[in-house]
Amino acid sequence: MTSKQKLTILEVTRRQGVSIKTGRPYDMRIADCILWQTTSEGDDSVVGLITLPDVLKDSREGEYLAEFAFGRSFEGQLVPRIVALQPFGDGANPTSPIEKQRVSIINVVRREGISSKTGRPYDMRTAQCILWPNSSDGPRRIVGTITLPEFAKETPKGEYFAEFAMTQSMDCHLVPRIVALHPYVSDARPTATPKATAAAKATASAAA
Repeated sequence: MTSKQKLTILEVTRRQGVSIKTGRPYDMRIADCILWQTTSEGDDSVVGLITLPDVLKDSREGEYLAEFAFGRSFEGQLVPRIVALQPFGDGANPTSPIEKQRVSIINVVRREGISSKTGRPYDMRTAQCILWPNSSDGPRRIVGTITLPEFAKETPKGEYFAEFAMTQSMDCHLVPRIVALHPYVSDARPTATPKATAAAKATASAAA
């Protein structure tokens, strides 16, 4: 899966230090940006943060056409990642937000309680799933988690076509959200065996 969207980078912040989990040094760039997207719900803009890959660390503020793909965070969540950037207006146009993807929902976990930030109760569903990207040059499958929207809270395990868009997480990062979910129907057709073919011909001859 790839998707090209207009991205306005407002500011790039450098973060460096030593990872508490791995003990290794890190040096990353976080872009404060506006993503302009068109979904089945209409035109939309989302303000959020996204980590720039190493090859794009030196990107500056400006208007870009960003090519996105899915990845998995250290916490196991499905996240968007930038795979390419080019100045906006160089002839390339944005594509559909994120085309429909096949998703296998393995398990749905319910989480409820009281938010420590707002003091309000919450009741959410997190799907443990396998995403099957359409792109042939990326990973064949990505295992991760994603929060189910209100309309899909009661979704059972199974195979689905999911339409994705971007939203802002509670920590202000850009994250994927499910816009629509449909039962998965494969386009594949069973291949006829020689025995079945012969039987079909015999039936046709008898009918004639």
